[in-house]
Amino acid sequence: MSVDEARAVAAPERARASAGADRLEQRLVSAVLRRSESRDLLSPEVLQRLLGILYVAGASIGTASMAFPQPAHTSVVGLFSLYAIAYAVGAVLLLRRGRLPVWTSDLALALGTALITSAIHFTQGRTGVYSLFYVWVSITAFYFFPWLRALGQVLFVWAAYGAVLISENPAGAEEQWVITAGTVLVAGLLIGILRRGVEQLIADLGEAARTDHARLYAAERDARLEADRATEALRQLQQVTDVALSHLKLDDLLNELMSRVSQVLSVDVAVAMLRDGSDEALRVYAARGLPEERWRAIRVPIGEGFAGRIAADARPVVIDDVDDSDEITPEMRETGLHSLMGVPLIAEGRVIGVLSVGCFSDRRFMPDETRLLQLAADRAAVAIDHARLFEREHRIAETLQRSLLPDSLPQVPGIAVAGRYLPARAEARVGGDWYDAVALDGDRLAVSIGDVAGHGIQAAALMGRLRDSLRTSALEGSDAATATERVDRLFLSQNGQSDLIATSIFMVVERGGSRVDFASAGHPPPLVVRPDGSAAYLNEGRSLPLGVGENGYRRQSAGATPVDPGSVILLYTDGLVERRDAGLDEGLARLERAARGASREPGAFCDDVIERMLGGEGPADDVAVVAIRASA
Repeated sequence: MSVDEARAVAAPERARASAGADRLEQRLVSAVLRRSESRDLLSPEVLQRLLGILYVAGASIGTASMAFPQPAHTSVVGLFSLYAIAYAVGAVLLLRRGRLPVWTSDLALALGTALITSAIHFTQGRTGVYSLFYVWVSITAFYFFPWLRALGQVLFVWAAYGAVLISENPAGAEEQWVITAGTVLVAGLLIGILRRGVEQLIADLGEAARTDHARLYAAERDARLEADRATEALRQLQQVTDVALSHLKLDDLLNELMSRVSQVLSVDVAVAMLRDGSDEALRVYAARGLPEERWRAIRVPIGEGFAGRIAADARPVVIDDVDDSDEITPEMRETGLHSLMGVPLIAEGRVIGVLSVGCFSDRRFMPDETRLLQLAADRAAVAIDHARLFEREHRIAETLQRSLLPDSLPQVPGIAVAGRYLPARAEARVGGDWYDAVALDGDRLAVSIGDVAGHGIQAAALMGRLRDSLRTSALEGSDAATATERVDRLFLSQNGQSDLIATSIFMVVERGGSRVDFASAGHPPPLVVRPDGSAAYLNEGRSLPLGVGENGYRRQSAGATPVDPGSVILLYTDGLVERRDAGLDEGLARLERAARGASREPGAFCDDVIERMLGGEGPADDVAVVAIRASA
């Protein structure tokens, strides 16, 4: 067998022997340091247990030595008596550990010295052998007792050992005493120093653990506080911007934004300045905390003053004390503000204004507050820019739409006509409702009404083209069906890929109501109220909305019906009858009831119907109404 093979065979044996040694060590430690009531290794309970083990072990070693031949002068009875005492003391220490007084340990160690000394006396000259037990006493004393108490035990050992040596061998007593006493002292000191070094190491480790624990706790606390701050900042940011993004009207948006910014940052003043029409200056559009007469006329050129510098540099500016700054305009100084913070309003990479806050008292704005204000400004700037674009488009579309509505309707003998137009509520967008009337030869009247179901300039412009097309068809003498087919082709050519939808009614009324021709392209049916108060809808001549015929081509049907003289014909758009909380049939039934009790004069008829249907509230959608009454 080679050396490597021998090592390979021996390796498992060594491993098993090492594992056995480890288990033996664990058992010994468990036997000595069994679970105690105290968590301190050097507690009185542990010390009493160890002393009990020393007593039992020493007595057992001495008893075992009695199996060997003893010198002639050995007092066997005396030794067995000492061993019995040692067993008894050990039993008391083990069984009563932790419940004995603290001084019991000192007494037990001193008694051990006395027993060892007595054993040496009973052996008559075997001082060298039994003096080894003194090492136990010194090691125990220096390991477990404070220095002074340990030295007291060692002095007792020295005295006892010296007395034995003098009584047995006076001639060589000094040499033996010095060697033995010195060995006991050095061994005890080394053990004591080692124990205290280990104790200091444990204390240092404990202190380091406590320091690390405190550091980890502080780091965890800081992280938790930072997370809380981030959560609070996000909540505050949402509190500011959810309101800003939920409004469309610029004035309402800015006023609510100023209120929320003041509340979140706990400031006295909040001001929103936007670029004016020339883009060369900032003008105050909304302010909180300042009288309106103080800020309404303020205009700051870009690059000048506090706000002008923010707009020019596109970065936040914080001024802790306005008295120490040369960037404050006279108008700003007159407000009495002491501390200022401002950030740019940036939309699509362009500075559209400045959002600033201030306090009348001394206040130092923190970086977190600046970041929060900038985040709020970034989100609000998008809403502000959209609101300004919306209002500009709204004004243009409204102007265009109203310009396309007739200032007055033509008067035809025997036919009275009146129209009304109500725009949607302020927060809604401009729609595409229209009506028109054209006087024709033969005492006839052509009336059209329609609705482009879109919003903004595009819808208003398309509305105008459709109205003009129907007017041209009427003047050219086209019948209702032909005129509607013509406007349908126009709608397809003009609308292209847009998602706009349009409906219309084109009607020709003869004097006296002897005949009414009409065509409806997906529009709500006309309502006729007869002189006797009865009412009915005209459901003939209906077809699909404009632009939705198969392959872009339609064959429009037409309706023709006689109308009793004095009857009122009502044309209207869907905004009059549609409600979110009710179906269309219910709306038509309400309109029929409202029309029956309305005045027969067309203008008053329109007003009565609108009042009864809307109840004085602005409509959610545009409403156009035309009333026609044909007399004999």
